[in-house]
Amino acid sequence: MERMAMGEPKTVTETLVAGCTRQSHRAGSVYYPHYLTTVNLRTANLGQLRSTPEGIYKSIAKLFDLVSPETQVADVDLDTETNPDEIDEEQAATLLIEDDDVDSFERAKQKLRESGDINSQTLSHRIGELLALDTGASGSELDAAGDEVLQYTLANQELTTHSLEDLAKHAREREFPTKADRIAAYEDDLDRLGFSATRVIEDFPIQTFVYGYTRGSRENARIQSFSSSDSDADETPIFVDTAETEAVQFDLDPVEVLLWIACNFPDATEQDLVNGSVTLPAVDPDSKDSINRAREEIEELGTDRTVCLHP
Repeated sequence: MERMAMGEPKTVTETLVAGCTRQSHRAGSVYYPHYLTTVNLRTANLGQLRSTPEGIYKSIAKLFDLVSPETQVADVDLDTETNPDEIDEEQAATLLIEDDDVDSFERAKQKLRESGDINSQTLSHRIGELLALDTGASGSELDAAGDEVLQYTLANQELTTHSLEDLAKHAREREFPTKADRIAAYEDDLDRLGFSATRVIEDFPIQTFVYGYTRGSRENARIQSFSSSDSDADETPIFVDTAETEAVQFDLDPVEVLLWIACNFPDATEQDLVNGSVTLPAVDPDSKDSINRAREEIEELGTDRTVCLHP
């Protein structure tokens, strides 16, 4: 046992402290990792589908129920003929111009249905007409809109989800009536807020890429890469971690979204200022009666879910 000058023995703690070197903590010595976080849907061929416009078209067909519910996104056949009830937009426009008895686009569609004179379309052609989006180079409107749709449809297809109705039923089965009632009450609140569906996802896959670090601050500092081994001197290591977590997915009610657009973007009521052939009703945001009337008109449009593609 080490002894002090006075001959008194030190405790174990005192001995350890005496052997430590005092260091001043400085902010500049702190390492700040730099990272990206993404959703990893690797089992659903996300990368392959998002690499071409056809992959995005497939997800749009799935989203708007243009294929059977059992069809997987990757299995959508874009060359499939649509149902005869699906009106060729160009055919309806031609009838509107040539027939003096037809005074509206909806009347043209109705007359085509009544006469049975409907040209079938491939799924790809129909989606192309409905979208009216730029499909040019990378970063186009189709890329921006389609990638979100692709991730959404694949997540619904691949991940384990439960609706609020499922959760409430499960709680009652386990004899937790108070919890079940509380879950059921959420549905009314969410409906009032403009959500059409809510799902709890059990296995939402979050992937984190750590590609470098800074010292002292994340701001206004040069990012340092991680050191590599001699054999990989020309490569930069990136550390990747994938973890599954719980998530909540909210679906916005398309009617409420279109009503918001009509209230905030009056140009959406002008035929020559919108993509596609559908315009929204004019609405006075300060009038409750006007809002209710516009909502009813939009709900009528919403009988064909693809109307939501136009604005």
